[in-house]
Amino acid sequence: MIKKVSLLLLVFGLFLLAGSSPVQAAPAKGVHILFSDELAQAARVVGEGGYVVVPITPLAWQRLDKWQQFMREAKKMKVIPILRLTTFPQSDGSWQRPTLISAVDWPNFLSLLDWPSKEKLVIIFNEPNHAQEWGGQISPQGYARVLREYSVKFHTKDINFRVLPAAMDMAAARTKDTWPAYQYWQEVWRQLPDFYQLVDGWNSHAYPNPAFSAKPRVGVNNVVSYHFELRWFEKFYHQKWDKPLFITETGWNQNRLHQNTLCSYLTKSWQMWSADKNLRVVSWFLLNGSPGPFASFSLEGSSHTQVLNCWQHLGS
Repeated sequence: MIKKVSLLLLVFGLFLLAGSSPVQAAPAKGVHILFSDELAQAARVVGEGGYVVVPITPLAWQRLDKWQQFMREAKKMKVIPILRLTTFPQSDGSWQRPTLISAVDWPNFLSLLDWPSKEKLVIIFNEPNHAQEWGGQISPQGYARVLREYSVKFHTKDINFRVLPAAMDMAAARTKDTWPAYQYWQEVWRQLPDFYQLVDGWNSHAYPNPAFSAKPRVGVNNVVSYHFELRWFEKFYHQKWDKPLFITETGWNQNRLHQNTLCSYLTKSWQMWSADKNLRVVSWFLLNGSPGPFASFSLEGSSHTQVLNCWQHLGS
């Protein structure tokens, strides 16, 4: 009798396993920093296996020792860097347009570094649907040329480079200084029939708009805005997107919300993000922006301890 009961329990257990859904792995946590010397603070926030997004300017080409040390520390702390290429600010407040010749210089320099992970993640500039980010002009054709040239040069230099396109401002309207993300991507893609081959993942700035303080929901300018971007891609190219997804910026304006409310928003957002099997990481912008225009987004700060604690314990 005991053997029969045991056999029945075993069969029943196998039936349950066969009928159950596979466990969905949640994305890793990440954080955006402004300066490479904030790495240790960032690593404490994201933990082992977390990601750290950091902008890097051409000044780095003269500071090989500094960036080698950054990579050594990242390896020691077991975090994964994502480097976002930048240029230099101009007198009018805009960022210089990247040059095509720098498509050779960047891979040459970054290939000298001892990266802590096999994959070497590089973002090809930032939100070019803002004129301020592209030399004061909106030029999707110019960005398309840059993306192609940089991608080819990076992949030729080292097959372990992983090229991510610039993320767009998903809340941008059509003005003289901004374009909606959909219209911008359409013009980029018309220049790039091989876009899917040029990039190794999708890069998103998934902010809870309006006013960086909205409740998480499914919307084109909210925390899963990449759903819409990938639909645009699939409709344009008639091809399914099945490469990794990266949220390299998200965050709330903490001056507009009670911290208890924001923690509940984070919990709900994490549930939404965890449902996307290809989502590799969600990175908060910003670790520390105080003093400055990003102070209200900072995870670190005397008034933001509850939000920092909520972020660190998401999914646990």
